[in-house]
Amino acid sequence: MVVTDLTEHMAKDKVLRESEERLRDLSSRLLTAHEEERKRIAHEIHDSLGSSLGVIKFKAEKLLGRIGKSDDVDDLIRTIQGTAEEVRRIQSALHPPLLDDVGILATINWFTREFQKASGIRIEKRLDIEEKDIPVSTRIVIYRIAQEALNNAAKHSQADLIEFRLRKADRIELLIRDNGKGFDLNRKVSEDGSRKGIGLSSMRERAELSGGSFTVESSIGKGTAILASWPI
Repeated sequence: MVVTDLTEHMAKDKVLRESEERLRDLSSRLLTAHEEERKRIAHEIHDSLGSSLGVIKFKAEKLLGRIGKSDDVDDLIRTIQGTAEEVRRIQSALHPPLLDDVGILATINWFTREFQKASGIRIEKRLDIEEKDIPVSTRIVIYRIAQEALNNAAKHSQADLIEFRLRKADRIELLIRDNGKGFDLNRKVSEDGSRKGIGLSSMRERAELSGGSFTVESSIGKGTAILASWPI
């Protein structure tokens, strides 16, 4: 008969599990803090730069009305308007104000509409869920994963169609599938340090730290499907 004392081994396993839980909790807190900082910067850009540009544009238009038509002042007004639009773009990239004002569904509608115009890729969108069914803490995660997935598709997939689904079943499910060229998933995952690998890792990390799961399916010539889901 062989008797093995597993007490020390079990104690080490318990310490390891507790350490992993603390690390996940810390990572989640850091991710939340990161989003809060982006939100703060976006608000400061809106309140400071946006307001200042509005005042400058108003004064330039007032000057134009006083001196009559002037090509130089017209050019100045167009430059100010272009700068204001760029400031709004940067603000929305940092943290879309729609997310706080009207919710994730309206934000997705806005973002996919802007994405189609900029990329030329058609999106078939279906949102089978209500705003109240999505926890507030999960909304920014859904937006960031959708943002990263669509931007990756525009850069790398060569797709002309993307299927976008957000629905409530037994879980909250986000599916983004394109009809592009696809990729070798094993090779992509092993590309440590590459920007391509970081994109997938970032989406997976966001999903898992928010209590969800994340999977990717892709093969050469058959497009890519990204599925993230969260328990109800």
